[in-house]
Amino acid sequence: MAWIYHITDSVGGGMSRSDMENNADEFYDYFNGYMTKAAMAGILGNMQHESYINPGQCQIGSGTSESSRSGGGLIQWTPRNAFIQWCTNRGRSWYDGNFQLYRIRCEGEGRDGCSGYWFPKNGYNYSWYQFCALTDWEEACKAYLNERERAGVSALSYRLKYAEQWYNYLNDGRPIDPVDPDDPVPDPSPYENNLYRYGGVRDLMRRGVISDGKL
Repeated sequence: MAWIYHITDSVGGGMSRSDMENNADEFYDYFNGYMTKAAMAGILGNMQHESYINPGQCQIGSGTSESSRSGGGLIQWTPRNAFIQWCTNRGRSWYDGNFQLYRIRCEGEGRDGCSGYWFPKNGYNYSWYQFCALTDWEEACKAYLNERERAGVSALSYRLKYAEQWYNYLNDGRPIDPVDPDDPVPDPSPYENNLYRYGGVRDLMRRGVISDGKL
């Protein structure tokens, strides 16, 4: 198998149901043995809302320029140009699905230039490793939304619906439903734009953008 990607800023990302299932299989192969299926489903539910699980997805309507400060990738890293530069510095293409999963893991573990992207917020206080051990897909979806995504608009009901479907898919191969046409277009996280701009949580705290690791 290999990741399916489309470099696009269109709604739906050109991704069919089978395309998303293929990429979820790639996701499972990468994280199998590292985190539970519930934790995987929590991330996948967020990913489906953010990018249709398309590693080449650019923020809707933003164009596909690599110099754009809009979002891009599986979890819509913002600004896209900073994320792309991080990938380029390591000799990898930004739309490489497995390398984006490496980035997600690095953010949780706080290494390879990715410290400060995972922290408690809104009452979710799991460490990355505690998150990876969760056995409740709903709790995992909410934890990933709050502790990593910190979206401008949560659209929680859609993320939860997708997470449940992915949990069932990972456990018994039950096919997922197509993307809900009423699912709102994701808004970029104001936190992450600030994090890239200022260079880390400590600097954000010094500037008063956040306090004690919280917005």
